[in-house]
Amino acid sequence: MLRIGDSLKVKLKIGIFLFLAFSSPLNIQADPVNDALLAMLKGEKFKAETQKMRYSIKPSALNIGIDIFTPVYSYIRYGKSFHNYDLHTSIDFNRIFLDVDFGILRYHKKQPYTLPEKFQLSENSPKITQYDDSAFGVNGKIGFAYNFLHKNEDHHAIFAGVGYNFAFCKDKLSGELAGGGDSSIYSKSIDTGVQNFFVQWMDIVFGLRLSILEGFYVGHTTHVNIFKSFVKGKENNLIPYFIPGYGPEENSFNFKFDFYFGINISLYDDPKFVTKR
Repeated sequence: MLRIGDSLKVKLKIGIFLFLAFSSPLNIQADPVNDALLAMLKGEKFKAETQKMRYSIKPSALNIGIDIFTPVYSYIRYGKSFHNYDLHTSIDFNRIFLDVDFGILRYHKKQPYTLPEKFQLSENSPKITQYDDSAFGVNGKIGFAYNFLHKNEDHHAIFAGVGYNFAFCKDKLSGELAGGGDSSIYSKSIDTGVQNFFVQWMDIVFGLRLSILEGFYVGHTTHVNIFKSFVKGKENNLIPYFIPGYGPEENSFNFKFDFYFGINISLYDDPKFVTKR
């Protein structure tokens, strides 16, 4: 026979169980605003964390730099009649750079500048030459580079990339080249006339860029120019000695060094990233 005390304990246990079972759903339905707000906050937090991992497709900056190394080196290496200038531009897409470069070359060489071996008529001819060589050319490049310091707040950069390069050249050579066993020192007169060339090649680049003042930077790029080919002009009598942007034509590959000073133009700030731009 069940005692009163035990019966009361059983009833209390049953009552507590029923209260907990029916009170939980009642509490959930009783405050839908708080629950919706909590869910929204959790969703916004997850969305913000997801967006923080992405990179904007909008360009953050335009950089325009003038190469000061190339004209100085050309003057020292080839003389005052050798004018070679390059303009370096890039558009920053955070970790990716879109590079677009332009260049111009003009030279007019006479004696005593020594022509390359390929312009001599024979192996036995003395290395004496009378000539007048003039050339004009423009070059361009479009390429991509990866910035290994894309999270740097001061927008310094260490980058590497590849690019497609091309050059349009006009060249003319006239004069007399030395003949071998002839009694006359100069036995061969030449005049190629103006000849047109279109040359293309690829380059691999390594470089760095440092922000020095608000809106200004200095940079250096090393180009390894490879896979040169003539689209037009290979069949001409004269092959240009120097290709703008590439270097001496006779080399199967060339190193080119740029040191430029430029301006930085801010285009778009990505609010998802901490930046001083």
